[in-house]
Amino acid sequence: MADDSTLSAMVSWFEPAGKDSMLPYFGGFLQLELANLLGVNNSTSAFAVLAQVEYMIKEKITPYIRGGYMSEFQENSSVLTTGSYLVSGALGFYITPVHFFSIDVRYEMDTKLLNNGGTEPGKSVFYTVFTIRM
Repeated sequence: MADDSTLSAMVSWFEPAGKDSMLPYFGGFLQLELANLLGVNNSTSAFAVLAQVEYMIKEKITPYIRGGYMSEFQENSSVLTTGSYLVSGALGFYITPVHFFSIDVRYEMDTKLLNNGGTEPGKSVFYTVFTIRM
């Protein structure tokens, strides 16, 4: 194995919300990413988890909640971490009033869990995305 070889893995599960879902009208996803599992070149391994749960109402409105947790990387580096972790969350709803038009309204926030045990508030954002499909 060469010195610069890395081993990474990603596992994900996705279930769209709908009447044919495993649990009718419930859906979501779970994603786990593992990076540099061998810790080559004096770099650290890192991981990230992202999950979302959603529920479809009358096949037009889908409220959801999302959460994520990941290692923070050092500035200008994609292999060295700071020892701190980033926690993110989102609360939103996806509306499809007609077949080819949808609106996604979401509030997102994040926090940094510092390696010394403290926390540092991050940025929060409220936004809306309009989608027209042809």
